[in-house]
Amino acid sequence: MNKTQQVLAFIILVTINIILYILEFPVWTYPTLCCAIIFAFSYYTRELTSFTTYSPELNPEFIKKKQKSLKESYIKELNIAKNVQEGLLSVETPGIEGIRVAKRCVPAQNIGGDFYTFIDKNIEPVKKGIVETTEYTDTEHWLGVAVGDVAGHGVSSALVMALSSGLISEIAKANQSPARTLRIANNNLQRYIGHSNISHVTAFYGILNPHSRKFIYSKAGHPPALLVHRDNTSQELAAEGLFLGMFPDEIYEEKEITLEQGDRLFIYTDGITETKNCQNKIFGINKLRSAIINNYHKPIEELMDIIFQKTSDFSESNEITDDQTMVIIEVT
Repeated sequence: MNKTQQVLAFIILVTINIILYILEFPVWTYPTLCCAIIFAFSYYTRELTSFTTYSPELNPEFIKKKQKSLKESYIKELNIAKNVQEGLLSVETPGIEGIRVAKRCVPAQNIGGDFYTFIDKNIEPVKKGIVETTEYTDTEHWLGVAVGDVAGHGVSSALVMALSSGLISEIAKANQSPARTLRIANNNLQRYIGHSNISHVTAFYGILNPHSRKFIYSKAGHPPALLVHRDNTSQELAAEGLFLGMFPDEIYEEKEITLEQGDRLFIYTDGITETKNCQNKIFGINKLRSAIINNYHKPIEELMDIIFQKTSDFSESNEITDDQTMVIIEVT
């Protein structure tokens, strides 16, 4: 019995004895009651100590071991999720003549919500006209590229990232139109994440024919892609369309542009342009454009290194608060 328990027992005994005295109980009841109370209190405290020692729910050592076990299990699951995500992002780009591709994704945490995926598309010829004797065009080889950003961070974002990447990839294989691809993906994602803590997904999806250099694209609440020409002029490829997974049956605008030899297309997530420094200023599209133009003569892999270094230098910190992803496509 510790000091606190001894004091408490003494107070109880004194209080009860005073009550018995006031009520004029026989004298022999005092020592009898005292012995009974002491015995009961000792038994209670002993049982409580025993329960605390042997009950897993109250044993501090058990709690520490359980917390350590849960932490190790959580870390193990995070590592598994990270490996799966890295596997998705390490996919090889289709080798298509006339196109060079560089890609990079840097998550803000161990696992992130950004993704990119590539679709090697063989689009069947389209009949011109309505009569049987109409000629067909040759089968065309296209490169499809999608870049997306899942709202939020952590395991839930990583799960939706994997789902979004897989959905867009599979839907794109069966649909030539980027706008239709995003529309179907939106309806699917809306059903999957409608009752989750993930609010939406942004995406940019386009297909490029390396021979005609025709680029057809759509986007869903995503930053416009940046197209930079060899003469250092540039333009942003924007299109109307809300986030994926937010509203059903959303319509996405589709646009088409013909690229030129030497053009470089930069598709990125807002983690690049919205990198902040200590003054809470953002990196912005203008700094990104300047970094590209000033180093345009360098290979796209080296240019990618420069861009990420620029954002890191601007932030004045080694920590990033949002996933950073970029895909560079060069027409050779």
